[in-house]
Amino acid sequence: MPRNARRSGSLPRAILPRLLAGLLSLSFMALLPVTAQATNLFTLGSHATTNDIVTEANGTGYAAWVQPAAHSSEPEVVLFCKIPRGGTCLAPITLPLPAGANEEIIQPFAVLGSSPNVVYVVGPRYIKDEDTLIWTSTDGGEKFSAANRVHSASPDKTNVGDVLLDPNTPASASPTEDYFGMAFNNPGLGFGFTANEIVSGTTSFTFENPGTGGVASSTLGYVHGTIEDSFTKQQIHPEVEAYYNLSSPAPEAFFYRYYAKGGNVDGEEKGWEGPFKVSDGYVPRLAGGPAGLFMLSTDIAPGESTEAQPSAVDVRKFNEASHTFEAPVMIAKIPTSAGTLFNSGDIYENPETGTLYVVAPVVHGEEYVMRLWESNDGGKTFHGERDIAKISSGYTGIPRLAVAANGQGWLTFNDGGGLEVANLIGPGSSSLTIPKQTDHVNSKGETSVAVDCAGAKCTGSLKLLVHLKKKTGKGKKTKTITVVKTVGVASLHSLAIGADKVALKLSGKGLELLKAGHYKLGTTGSATYLSGSMSNTTTGSVELKGHEPSTKK
Repeated sequence: MPRNARRSGSLPRAILPRLLAGLLSLSFMALLPVTAQATNLFTLGSHATTNDIVTEANGTGYAAWVQPAAHSSEPEVVLFCKIPRGGTCLAPITLPLPAGANEEIIQPFAVLGSSPNVVYVVGPRYIKDEDTLIWTSTDGGEKFSAANRVHSASPDKTNVGDVLLDPNTPASASPTEDYFGMAFNNPGLGFGFTANEIVSGTTSFTFENPGTGGVASSTLGYVHGTIEDSFTKQQIHPEVEAYYNLSSPAPEAFFYRYYAKGGNVDGEEKGWEGPFKVSDGYVPRLAGGPAGLFMLSTDIAPGESTEAQPSAVDVRKFNEASHTFEAPVMIAKIPTSAGTLFNSGDIYENPETGTLYVVAPVVHGEEYVMRLWESNDGGKTFHGERDIAKISSGYTGIPRLAVAANGQGWLTFNDGGGLEVANLIGPGSSSLTIPKQTDHVNSKGETSVAVDCAGAKCTGSLKLLVHLKKKTGKGKKTKTITVVKTVGVASLHSLAIGADKVALKLSGKGLELLKAGHYKLGTTGSATYLSGSMSNTTTGSVELKGHEPSTKK
C-alpha cells in the first residue's frame, strides 16, 4: 500500500437514623452503592469461546461471540445479539460466512458506527490471506448485510486484543464507511487498520522488537487530544498500543505510541516509538474518552519481590504532554494467599461523561467474583466498590465491560459455565437498615452514630434536618408554616462495608432541642433512598413523628 494511503483523502482515518424522635427529617447527599450482590443475569452460550459487548447511551447492549459448530468438520458459528436495557438475549442472529470461507474467526467484535443505527461485527481471521469479515447493520442490529471481506490482519498473529472504531475516520466517509483500528498479538505484537466498504488500501505490520518472553496480550486506545499529522497536516487522535510479555522473573507491561513525525503514517512501524515499560505486571487494558486515556493492569505490589504474584489492581492516566503513563492509583489488592487468577480485568470510559469503570476478578470469601469500581474525577479516586458477578471454575480470557451514561451497562466474560452476562443496574430504589442508636452527645456537641449501608461502602456528606413550625403574617393573615433547619452535619469517607460509625456534629439549635427533652435519639428504623450505583450523588429522607415544645404561657 502507498505510504500516504492512510492519511490521504480516500483513507485517513441516615443516614443518621431516627436520630431525633420528633417531627424530624434526615437527608443525605452521598454515593451509596447498591447492596453488593454477585448475580449473573444469563449465559449467552454454554460453549462460547470468545466474547465482546458494547452499549448505546440508552443502555441497549450489542454482543458478538463465537460458538463451536455441531460437527468438528464445520466452521465455528459467529453469533450476534441485541440486548434491551435490563433484558436478556431472546433471538441471537447467526452471521453467515462467505461461500467457501471456512477458516475460523479469531474473535468477533461488536462496534457501534459513527452514524445513528449503524452497528458492525468485525471478525479478523487467521488465514493465508489475513483477512477480516465485516457485517453491517443499518437498523440498530436487527439484521445484517452479507460479510464484506477486506484485507487487514497482521501476519503470524493469532490473537486480537481490540477492534475499535477509529476516531480519525474522515468526515467525508459515507455512513457505513467507518474505519477500525486493531491490536494483534501472539507470538509477537502487531497493529492494523481497515475500513468497511474498501477492499484495498488497508494495512498492518508487526513490531520488530517488542521484548523477550513472548507477547501475551494486546490492547488499543486513542489519545483524547489531537496532534498534527506531519504528512496530511490534519489534526488526528494518535494511537497507543499496550501489551505485556511473559518475561522472567516477572511479567512486564509496555506500550508503543504513534507520534506522526517525519511524514510517517501509523500503518508503518517507523511512525511509532517504543516500547516503553510501564510496570512489572500483566494484561494491561486501555480505555479512552473525554477524561483522557487510561491503563488498567495487575502489577506486583510496592515493596514485593519481582518473583511475587502480581496482586495490585492499578490504574494509570496517560500524560499527553510527556507521552508517558503517570504514577498508578491502586484501587484494590488481590490476596496472594488465594492463588493466582492470572487473568485480566477491564476498564471502560463512558464516551459522553468521561466516568471510568473498572472490573477485576477478586476473591470474596471462598468465591471468585467480578468486582466493579467507578471514578468521576479522572481516575484520581475510585468508589462504589461492589461485586457484580460470580465466577465459576475455568475462568479465562479478558472480560468486556461497557457502561452507558445513565449507569446501565453490561459485563461479559468466559468461565466454565460459558459466556456469562452480568447486568449493571443504574440508579434505583433500595433499602437501608439503621441500627439502634443512643442519645449520648459529648462535650464537643458530637454524637457517634452507627450506620449500615446495606453491604456497600458509603462516601459523601450527611445533613440532619428538623421540621419546625413558624407563624407568619398578622391578624387574619396569620398562618403556620413548616420550615426545615439543619441541626447536624457529618461526613463519610469510604466507610467500611457493613456497619460503621460516623461523628455527627450538632449545631447549637440541635443541642438546644436535645437539652429541652422534646427530641430523643431513636431506635432502629429504615429508609428508602435512591441508590447511586452509577451516579455522582444520592438524596433521600426519613420522616420521624413527634412534637415540638408548647408555646402556651
